[in-house]
Amino acid sequence: MALCAVIASIDGGELAACASAAGFAEVISVRDGLSALRRLRERTADALIADAVLPGLDGLGLFRRVLESPLRVHPAMVLALPEGMSAPPHEEFAAVERPLSVERVRAALESQRPENRAIPEEKRRRAREALSSLGVPDHRGTDCLARAVELAWLDGRYLSALTSRLYPAVGRSFGMDGRAVERAIRYVIDAAWRMGEIEAQYQIFGNTVDARRGSPTCGEMIARIADILRWEGRA
Repeated sequence: MALCAVIASIDGGELAACASAAGFAEVISVRDGLSALRRLRERTADALIADAVLPGLDGLGLFRRVLESPLRVHPAMVLALPEGMSAPPHEEFAAVERPLSVERVRAALESQRPENRAIPEEKRRRAREALSSLGVPDHRGTDCLARAVELAWLDGRYLSALTSRLYPAVGRSFGMDGRAVERAIRYVIDAAWRMGEIEAQYQIFGNTVDARRGSPTCGEMIARIADILRWEGRA
């Protein structure tokens, strides 16, 4: 899969060169934050590298807007700082100070791979609230399910590769293999549908679950809660 990076910089040559050298086959360069946001809404990108200082919408403002947007893929985000500027406390992006190097940019991007990233605290809290309202019990499988939802929110492509990518990625967070993750998630979903609130389940899933099967599949559950995080509160 060819990797795509969006560069937001008044003079994007240096950042674009670093992205290309770091392995991005497609590099899209724009000169301001709003243009970068439009490009991300038009084109799935794996990374966003932005100058801290940009016209119209600065780097931090751009990153906030990206996190608020219902993107299928929330790209790895790296903020390029002027020499001597320090980055504010953060979890959702990496920062590199000029002068830049390919090695430092590559390391920053690696730190922002989905498995290494935190999602915004309000999204994490909302996922747990949704699972609790469905009657998902306090169990190791619930932790696995919540982490699977977080990864699916960060990168919706995980949903088309549950057994080959998503479950192993979740398992690496908990010292489990992918099959154990799937069994643990399946257990808490079945437990919720046996003992949980039917009204809450209907409110979230409606008629989308096969009545003959009863409870949603693991993939259906992960995708639905990730969609709540992605779209809730959007116009």
